[in-house]
Amino acid sequence: MPHIREASPYLIVHGAAGAMDFYRTVFGADEIFRMTDADTGRIGHAELRVGPMTIMLADEYPELGILSPLAHGGTGTALHLHVDDVDVLAADAVQAGATMVRAPADCDHGERQCRIRDPFGHEWLLGHDLGPTLRASNGHVAARPNLFPALRFRDEHRAMDWLERAFGFARHAVYTDDAGKLLHAELKLGPGILMMGSGPEDTLGFSIYVYVQDLDAHYARAAAAGAEIVRPLADTSYGSREFAARDLDGHVWYFGTYQPVE
Repeated sequence: MPHIREASPYLIVHGAAGAMDFYRTVFGADEIFRMTDADTGRIGHAELRVGPMTIMLADEYPELGILSPLAHGGTGTALHLHVDDVDVLAADAVQAGATMVRAPADCDHGERQCRIRDPFGHEWLLGHDLGPTLRASNGHVAARPNLFPALRFRDEHRAMDWLERAFGFARHAVYTDDAGKLLHAELKLGPGILMMGSGPEDTLGFSIYVYVQDLDAHYARAAAAGAEIVRPLADTSYGSREFAARDLDGHVWYFGTYQPVE
């Protein structure tokens, strides 16, 4: 059976240019490209980046049987977005012209959710975790991983290539500076995530990253226990709050409020 490398939702909308503006305003979408029909002015194909996901879209082409949900009186599908704050995003969407189908509410499966319909007929299910949990395949709520191994290499880009070829890792997230130097990367192998990056505490080697909800209390506890603080507690430029400490055998542990998206 052929291996499916990527799946992308494809939206048909009545007024694709306006839809792209809406998704940019509400979801912070970045336009990758668009192809405009020179004869009709319709957008024949466009792609947007929404978080880690690529969304494809196009105008209606009734003559080809390509119609938006507005032509059918509704839609039987919804796109789920895992976000930081459902209530804030939902309010922004409504202000931009979306319709609230189901107001934000806490759900038994461990997520706060709401459902909105955009001005073009497509429905979006917005959700954020109520705590550090994951929904298991049997519907039960399971603990979400919060402990991640981290490796540092002399040549991180070469190391990522090798890990992909040799062990079957897949790049989940890669962040570089303007010069192309790796700042942080996450590689997946099955359900596990391996972190990579550079740090002044131990330029080459192994460390552990731990997601902590109440980081300030955790920092106070580590300091009171005599842990050697090698990176003071501070907010980072990428939205996390972090500190690093060395244990009694010299291993470096990183603690922060950043949690990788599964």
